[in-house]
Amino acid sequence: QAIELTLQYQFTEHNNANTDFPSYEHLFFKIGSIYKSIALDKISYFYANEGVVYAKIKGRNYPITTSLKNLEHKLKYRHFIRIHKKYLVNLDHIQLINPCENAINVGEDTLSIGYIYRKPFFEKLEIFK
Repeated sequence: QAIELTLQYQFTEHNNANTDFPSYEHLFFKIGSIYKSIALDKISYFYANEGVVYAKIKGRNYPITTSLKNLEHKLKYRHFIRIHKKYLVNLDHIQLINPCENAINVGEDTLSIGYIYRKPFFEKLEIFK
């Protein structure tokens, strides 16, 4: 059963200097005839598989009816970053980064970092050496 996704937003100043840009705090997933609100900080990552996009939340996969490109655009001022053509990751859920293998760990999952996403990914991180 596909789950529809809608975006709820609030206007806040802390995410972008342009206060007209919406800052999303929750996503609403349509399950049957109801909409369930899920806070963005609970979503580990979004991924695409065989033309379907899923939200990974607490180890469960929720299919949604939007593209990763659309999600990336809507969530670009949040803690989400594209790391691969298949993955849009919540930075707060990354537990381990392995630059030698171009991979990150999010929970139990190991996700690849795509070549074209590598430089923007590492530029966004605050890495202490």
